[in-house]
Amino acid sequence: MDKLGKNDFIECLNYMQLILKHYDDWGVESKRNIQNDLNRIEAKLNDENLYLGVIGTFSSGKSTFINSVVNANILPTDAIQGTTVTETILKKAAADDLQIVYSNGTKLRYSENKKSLVEKYLSDSEKIMLNKNRSIFAEILNWIKALLRKIFGKDIIKFDNVDIQTMQKIFKIVISTESLATDIEYACLEINNEKIVHNIALVDTPGTESLNKRHNEVTMHAINVLCDAIIIIIPYDEPVSESLLEYIKTNLAEKLESCIYVVTKIELLDDMDELPRLIKVINQRLRNGLGIHQPVVIPMPTLLELEENCQDMKKTGLLDNMDQEIKGKLLASYSEGLDIIYDILLKNKARLIKNKLLSICNELFNNLELNIKNEIGIRDTNIQKLVNKQIKGLDEFNNEVNILLDQRKQVELARLGNINSETTVNVSDLQTNFINNIEQCEKTKKIIEVLVSPNGLADIIEKNKQNFISVYLESEKKYKETIATIDNKIKSYYGECNIVGCCGPIEKQELDYTDMNAIGKKGQKEFNECLNSLKTELENDTSGIFRRFVSWLTDSTNKHKKLCISGITDVLSKINSSIITVNEKKWEQQNSGRVEQIKSKLQQWEVKNKPIILSYATNNHKEIVNNTLKKEEALNYLTELDKYMAQLKE
Repeated sequence: MDKLGKNDFIECLNYMQLILKHYDDWGVESKRNIQNDLNRIEAKLNDENLYLGVIGTFSSGKSTFINSVVNANILPTDAIQGTTVTETILKKAAADDLQIVYSNGTKLRYSENKKSLVEKYLSDSEKIMLNKNRSIFAEILNWIKALLRKIFGKDIIKFDNVDIQTMQKIFKIVISTESLATDIEYACLEINNEKIVHNIALVDTPGTESLNKRHNEVTMHAINVLCDAIIIIIPYDEPVSESLLEYIKTNLAEKLESCIYVVTKIELLDDMDELPRLIKVINQRLRNGLGIHQPVVIPMPTLLELEENCQDMKKTGLLDNMDQEIKGKLLASYSEGLDIIYDILLKNKARLIKNKLLSICNELFNNLELNIKNEIGIRDTNIQKLVNKQIKGLDEFNNEVNILLDQRKQVELARLGNINSETTVNVSDLQTNFINNIEQCEKTKKIIEVLVSPNGLADIIEKNKQNFISVYLESEKKYKETIATIDNKIKSYYGECNIVGCCGPIEKQELDYTDMNAIGKKGQKEFNECLNSLKTELENDTSGIFRRFVSWLTDSTNKHKKLCISGITDVLSKINSSIITVNEKKWEQQNSGRVEQIKSKLQQWEVKNKPIILSYATNNHKEIVNNTLKKEEALNYLTELDKYMAQLKE
């Protein structure tokens, strides 16, 4: 086991077991498969046997080969007796026994469960015959033996011939009866047989050409899980058929170096001189078909060996007329072939067993890797979901709201600016109209007529008021939209906390026109007073003969034009400034009131919901951290597994 690196496998096995125990939420079937592989590795590490699988086509001589090796007619070898339908193991033991392992994990031993096995597999007539051959003393002896086995873990007293025959009969029935084998994983016959040497256990399998799907699964399970090395049986009359080549390429491509090719039934050749050429042909077909440089091909007359040296083997009559000299040479070739097989297996035993352990470990590693990667995928998904569910910090949210309200305020200021601009333009137009009319006057009398004509200032003041009201109402609507936007942000940011919007409708502010009406009246009054004052001054300058003469003499009309234009310009500028000042003051009052209402409601909302939001954020962060740690843990498991597997392959 030193060459095997047993300690490395044990360390890897323990680490894999640790991973399996850690992830208790993996699927039941997945965990069962992983545990089965772990159990196989552990059992193989504690098993000194090298398992030699024997595969071949139906009636190729697999069972005959195994019977010849153990020198006993144990396995059925013809269609009447039945063919192998399940994994069948023969191995050497200190005492004869039979173990049947079922697919559900149940294990029955003849030494411990004799009554159950007899009842399950023998017919009534066979049971009667068994009882006739059984003495009371033998029954008591078996009871004592079973008791000692439970105490010491091994057989102290060997079975008698009746028991040996019975367990072999059950063994044959189980391995050759399809209806009984469907729930069996394998049957193992342990025999105290000196012919089984070097701790080499023999494994028989169903034929490679079986049309039964379960048979093929049984054979593949034996190849992939149980067998360390493979004997491929090639009957002399089918020297490497195309179907056998295809089977080997499909199912044994990675195991060719652990395969030995045994040619059976050579004793049935009509001309023994043809044997060397036959072996050469088989070698050539294997090299060409499989790309093997130097296949190990061993001719073995297994039937002859059994008929000559096995006492319980019935003669077939096929070899009765064989020349004694040829018979002797063939028997010698059998012994020589068996020695070659043993020599190859012994020299490569540690490597073969290690390769099988590595194969199982690789399968186990792939299974664990798949589950761990699924675990990582789950953690990644969880983290992404949690990140998507992360809520915005209250400070950040308040900043967004303040920016939103500032933007709203700026928009409304721009709208106010539009009102003021329109009013200024209207006042300017009124002023321009006066100036143009005055400039066209040739006499002061005409100027006075312009001063007393309708001026339109009242319309401008009323237009300003109506514009203000219209924009105010539109602004009220826009602030409602802003409130809805804030509530939507709350739902978006804090919906996971089950928190609803906070603002709702703000109190409606009735627009007070008093100051606007007052400034309008005042402006109209000031403008009228200005016009009347100018009219009076112009009339005084032109009343009486002397003043009219002086006015005519000095061309006072231009002076009067300048006087009126200056007066009208000054008063309209003041009136316009007053209107704009009132607009801005009124606008500031209304907008500030709305903003303060919104901020007050937000503050109340925050006081009420801050604990809930902080608790959610804390729990969400904890879950992200927890999933991140579990993802890192899984990644570490993968890294360590890679290291263990690399160490095993060194």
